[in-house]
Amino acid sequence: MAARQVGHLASTVRRGGSDSADVLARLDDMHREVRTRCSALLILADSPLAEAALTVQRQVYAVVEVARGGEDPRPGDGTPDERLTRALDALSHRARNQLDLAPIAGTRLD
Repeated sequence: MAARQVGHLASTVRRGGSDSADVLARLDDMHREVRTRCSALLILADSPLAEAALTVQRQVYAVVEVARGGEDPRPGDGTPDERLTRALDALSHRARNQLDLAPIAGTRLD
């Protein structure tokens, strides 16, 4: 998923790995992809899933801003990376719920 790739790329930027300009460009591309995919999901999503998609989009923005050296635009419960992980888990839960799929035993999606 593009949102997870944003987290990985942001981590690379913070560690100073790879060519920062190249990684930042890829980070911007992934951010655009997340926005596009979340917008597409809103067409078919029920209200809880739509809210989860919008939360993922906001947390991706926070991860990107911090990776670029900015302030966390949504300070709160945990780091942007932690909040993104929780948002992605919530998105998965709500998508599975909308599709009437059973939880995945023994995982965070349980």
